Amino acid sequence: MAVVIKCFEQGGSVTRRDLLCVISTVYDPFGSLLPFLIRAKVIFQEGCRRKKGWDEAISDSNEVRWRRWLVELTRLTDFKISRCYEPRGARGMSYQLHHFCDASQVAYIVVSYLRISDGTGDVRCAFVYRKAELASLKQLTIPRLELCAAVLAVKVDETLRHELSVDAGRFVFWTDSVIVLQYICNAERRFPTFIANQVAAIHEQSEVTQWRQVGSILNPADDATRGVSCYELNRGCRWIEGPDFLQQENNHWPQEPQLILDLGTDPEVKGDATTMTMGAKQGENPLARLWSRYSSWHRLLLGVSWIRRFLYWRQMGGPKQVDKSRLRVSEL
Repeated sequence: MAVVIKCFEQGGSVTRRDLLCVISTVYDPFGSLLPFLIRAKVIFQEGCRRKKGWDEAISDSNEVRWRRWLVELTRLTDFKISRCYEPRGARGMSYQLHHFCDASQVAYIVVSYLRISDGTGDVRCAFVYRKAELASLKQLTIPRLELCAAVLAVKVDETLRHELSVDAGRFVFWTDSVIVLQYICNAERRFPTFIANQVAAIHEQSEVTQWRQVGSILNPADDATRGVSCYELNRGCRWIEGPDFLQQENNHWPQEPQLILDLGTDPEVKGDATTMTMGAKQGENPLARLWSRYSSWHRLLLGVSWIRRFLYWRQMGGPKQVDKSRLRVSEL
């Protein structure tokens, strides 16, 4: 990697192929460097969005950001993180797994921590895992991206349950999106197919009571969606150590908001459909009921012709206006 960086420092244009070459050299299996790496991945994605060729130079502004990122990359040798979850020989420990999710226009992120407490009230948090997905080049709304992050959180939770050797007694999901919590807690409204499928995936692998709201200022996943410098990672931040409130008892955690489950004004919620039908009582002849409304054969012909014209209008998908012109001889 040092050789590649030196080549860039000597000058020359930077292409998408060069970006991918350097990004791929950073080995980060647990995702502890994600808030720093996401900055480079966003630069790469912007080249894709602008449909730059693999060997075509990136924009001048992106090249400035890229070279600044390269300078910080050389400082990663000072980065350290503890992979020990609990002290050696510890007994009587209780475990909780906490997943924090967040999204922006560039990516959606999940970061997981293991909260470990002993009988004396001593609590510590250990960084376990992270997973990130760059947002699709096809623009999605922030609520939909936040919902994608929530789905990613339940998938990460399922993976960690199988992989961790400790028996976590509690699993908690945190999001800073109140709209996502409203979607998850709402069982009465009808959603478009995309949102309905996402909510169904969340309900399949988690309980509504496991979801809680956390402000963006307290959400460590927000660091990854914004990106942080290498200096912040080396100095230690909440991304590695978890939010401060997890070090405290449950009653000091962020309070759950009073959710408004009436989503009538939400553009993502389908409106109520009204269906009108007509039926005949058992034993009643509908034709006899129709005949009884007209006093002559001619009036009956006119009435049935208008009904047939209306049915044809409905069958054709309902043009802007019903044909109100005089009935034609062929219709009669």
